[in-house]
Amino acid sequence: MFRWSLVTAILIALFWVIYYFIIGSVPVVTEIQIESFTLLFPFGGISRWWDILIGPIYSVIIFYIIYNIDYLEKTDTSNLEKPYIIITINDYLLGLTMGLTIGLTIGLICSLIGGLIIGLIIGLICSLISILISILILKLIKLITLITSQSFWIKIGYWLIVKE
Repeated sequence: MFRWSLVTAILIALFWVIYYFIIGSVPVVTEIQIESFTLLFPFGGISRWWDILIGPIYSVIIFYIIYNIDYLEKTDTSNLEKPYIIITINDYLLGLTMGLTIGLTIGLICSLIGGLIIGLIIGLICSLISILISILILKLIKLITLITSQSFWIKIGYWLIVKE
């Protein structure tokens, strides 16, 4: 999985090096044009050299999620204890990805450093919420299967008539 981040970094670096040798400079993004609205960066601009560091992060996240989806499809889900770890890892990655995306968008308006801090905080909060929701759903499924089992009601009947 990490080899893909290395391949991604090499390809992006190769692209910008070739671009630099042909044009003479790498572009700097100082504004974002959204239809008729222009967003100016307060800190000057972001060089496209940062793509070399940001690209591998997204490639690792995408390949990790795809790998875990394939793993979940191949595993036996009759035992509800197995998917806990995988689901919490996927929820953590989903929350962290959403948080970083939202945080970096806000951060491009404010500043790069503020965006990373906000992204990590929002990502951790989103991942914790999604982990709690997934564990709650799995526990409810386990409770429903326990209540609907016949042995549960036999034990309740024996308890009601005081039979051992």
